[in-house]
Amino acid sequence: MDKKSPVKNSVIVTAILFAVFVIYTICVKNVDVAAIGPEGSSVGFSSVNGAIAKTFSYNEFFYDCSKVIGLFSFITIGAIALTALCQVVKRKGIFKADQDCYVMGVTYVATGILYVLFEKLIINYRPVILDEGLEASFPSSHTMLSVCVFITASIWIRNRIKYDRYVSVMLCTFAVLMVICRLISGVHWFTDIIGGVIAGALLTSIYMTLLSVLQSRAGKGKD
Repeated sequence: MDKKSPVKNSVIVTAILFAVFVIYTICVKNVDVAAIGPEGSSVGFSSVNGAIAKTFSYNEFFYDCSKVIGLFSFITIGAIALTALCQVVKRKGIFKADQDCYVMGVTYVATGILYVLFEKLIINYRPVILDEGLEASFPSSHTMLSVCVFITASIWIRNRIKYDRYVSVMLCTFAVLMVICRLISGVHWFTDIIGGVIAGALLTSIYMTLLSVLQSRAGKGKD
């Protein structure tokens, strides 16, 4: 890719990830569908999902671990929101926080919209019934949120704290642990986890695209 066009490169990557997510979602809904879920619920890629579901049955410990990691993702969002609020108060203007804070806000709103969308547009249901009967399972919202939040946060802190490299590694480790815990906890089909990773990567790419646009405009303003 052309290193002189970071905005163009980011847009291309985002477009590719969007296309991959749409095509993948259609495939999950329509390819190798069989009623292998609870109460006869159907799921795509049933051969693969069925085999992996037999390997990783419901595990409460790893399920609880994933919930704890999910809590950290919300704490991370809160910390970023608090930083932006402090800047707004200190600089006396609602639009005077660092611009990347607003970009982060837009990204997290997009994450929320995607979550609500797939609560209504149900692709499949969980492989296990927990507390509320059949629940929408695709994509794994915990996986999507963690990949998006922890990776964008690692980018966001790059110029803000002294030991940014170590914090970035820690945040990315949380994202990886979430993927592993959601898989082996047995509360999602394998394709749900992959869908969550792709969705999280797409949202992260949106963040980086918007950030590139801001940086490009700032660069032109200095010329």
